[in-house]
Amino acid sequence: MITDEQLQVALRLQAASQSYVPIGHVLLAQKFISRKTLTMMLHRYQKRARLGEVLLKAGRITPAQLEEGLEYQRRTSVPIGQVFIHLGWLNEAAMRDALCTQLHVNFVDIDPIVIDRDLARLVSEAFARRHSLVPLLRVDDVVVIAMDDPSQADIIAGVESALGLQIEAVTTVTEKLEAAMHRLYASARSPEMRHISSDNIIIGPVRDHAVAELIRQEHLRAT
Repeated sequence: MITDEQLQVALRLQAASQSYVPIGHVLLAQKFISRKTLTMMLHRYQKRARLGEVLLKAGRITPAQLEEGLEYQRRTSVPIGQVFIHLGWLNEAAMRDALCTQLHVNFVDIDPIVIDRDLARLVSEAFARRHSLVPLLRVDDVVVIAMDDPSQADIIAGVESALGLQIEAVTTVTEKLEAAMHRLYASARSPEMRHISSDNIIIGPVRDHAVAELIRQEHLRAT
């Protein structure tokens, strides 16, 4: 999948980083591999970092908090990210930033994005609300979808199969996801769509440069 030279470059960059960055993220950022290739390999060898481990290595939580959070999760079956928020150790933005590091997807402020109302024909409102997702933009045969849980590979694969299009996932905070959902599906029934101009769309580091560039170019075109 990669050359020895590419691996050595990635290891040097990882060692030089001031914060924890998974080696897969470095390889992806350097365009040595695609996100789908990385996801496939991590799934095949069961090597995806756990969210709690990502937060721990990033210094967001302590080992004691991780143990307490895992014990709480065992009792309640609540997703571990939501556990940390419930216990007051993280806010949602910090949790999603770690989730994006874990999954190698981008954390996006979707408020400024002008959503084409035709996207409501690709993904029904009922499906979008059931799975907490919203299509943001389409460029040729690629559709970028914001998801509450971008780890749901089966949902992504199902949408790809149904549409015959390539799906790229990003995530955002729950409030903005719900607002975008309302914006798209309510606007599809009304004459106008809300437009907010902003250049600050990607929050934090870019995890997937190809998808970030798609979003940036489409945003510039729409504005």
